[in-house]
Parts: sequence; structure tokens; C-alpha cells
Amino acid sequence: PENAFVSNFFTAWRWPVFAITILIGAGVIFALIQLHQTREKRLWYPLAWLSLLVSGAYLIGWFVLEGERLFTRRLDGLVAFLILIWFVQGILTLISIIARRLPWPRWPQAKLIALLVAIGFVSWFATTAYASGPDLRVVSANEYQVAQKIWDQEVFVRERYCVIADTWILLPLEGIAHGRIVGGGFPISATFAQAEREYIFEELQRAPRPSIVKLAKEKTGGERCWAVLPAASLDAKKEEILTKLFSSPGERVGELVVWGEP
Repeated sequence: PENAFVSNFFTAWRWPVFAITILIGAGVIFALIQLHQTREKRLWYPLAWLSLLVSGAYLIGWFVLEGERLFTRRLDGLVAFLILIWFVQGILTLISIIARRLPWPRWPQAKLIALLVAIGFVSWFATTAYASGPDLRVVSANEYQVAQKIWDQEVFVRERYCVIADTWILLPLEGIAHGRIVGGGFPISATFAQAEREYIFEELQRAPRPSIVKLAKEKTGGERCWAVLPAASLDAKKEEILTKLFSSPGERVGELVVWGEP
């Protein structure tokens, strides 16, 4: 989205990323195929088995098992590191094969040129990956403005808070409030999930009713609640019900609507 990515020289044309990804996969496969011809193959076999086990565990964790996948997520860095090792090995093996087929005086020059091309290739890919921005998105100006509005109108000495909103509202709110409002005041599980908040947030958009606001106060212990909902999920009837529930009209901030109990 536009609020997350800034166009630059490396992201103006993104098709090379797809092509480079295929080339990296081909380099890894080539390195594994040529493994039996490597002189130090006994040294590479343990790494090959480790790569096989880690890749198998990674695939099973994502596509077979269920849950938060905490262990599987921790394997991201290791999988990327193993892929990089095999890709570099594939490049070096390819350079050696090409060098052996060239006349002897040209070997040093060929190796140097090939290494420079490989370094430039990997550097371009890495820079493009970092320049493309975050995986999901960043907090928008409207979301930050809503978070600032909630904190400005709250009572700072309050110990319990109740904010029914999406995660992208609660993240800047936690920073603005200096950690006094975490997760909107709702319980957070050991895996950082907030099932109650997510349920209340969805129900308030689907069918707003007094029992949902009451449940939010029970879960947070707050005396008054805030609600920040996307305008696209509301119609005139829902907005009227929400205005009655929170005893105040909703305030439109960009694509968001904010309600706060007086």
C-alpha cells in the first residue's frame, strides 16, 4: 500500500526480484546436485542433512501443524542462512567449472570477473529487499492521529483502559501513552494473542449491541470505552446504534470513525 512503500530506484521495476528468486533457487539446486563431485563432500554432507531436516520441519510447521507456530517462525533466519550458504556454494562451483574450461592464462581474470558479478548480483537483490519496505505496512497518519486523540482525552491517572480497535491503532497508542495502554487494556495471552479483543472488535462491526460494550468493560476493567472502527464496515443504521451505545456521535478521521464514552 501507498502508506507503507516509498518508490525508489530499486523498486521502480520489481520483476527482477522474481527472476532473481528463481535464479537463487536454481543456484541452490545446482549446488546440491554437484555436491557429490566436491572434493570436500564429507564436510558438506552434515550441512546437507541439517538443511534437509530444517526445511522439512519448516514445511511441516507451516502446512501441517496448527497454532501460533512460534518455533517455526524462529526458523526463518536459519532457513534463509542455509539458502545463502548453498547459493554461494553453487556460484563458486559454477565458477570453478567455467574456469577449468578456459585456457590457463585466463583463469585468474575469469574468477575475478565472475566473483564481482556474483557480489553485485547478491548486493542488488539484498538492497532491493530492504528498500521494498516492511512485510505488511506501517501505521498511517490517520491511525496515529486517532491514537493521539484518544490519549489526549483520557484521564492519565486511570489504571484501567478500554480501547476497542485494530492492532494498527493500538500500537501507536501504546507508544504515545508511554506503555500505560497496552493492547487496548484487553488480556494478552502467552503467545501475544488477544482473542477477546478480536471477537469484540469484529462483533462491534457486525452487530453492535449493549452486551458487546459490557463485555469489553468486563474484560478490561475500564469505566469507559473507546471504539475505533473502519468506516467501510459501517452503515447509517450501525452508526446510529453505536452513537447510542457510546452516548456520543462518532468522529470521522479519514477512513476511521471514533466513538468515546463521555
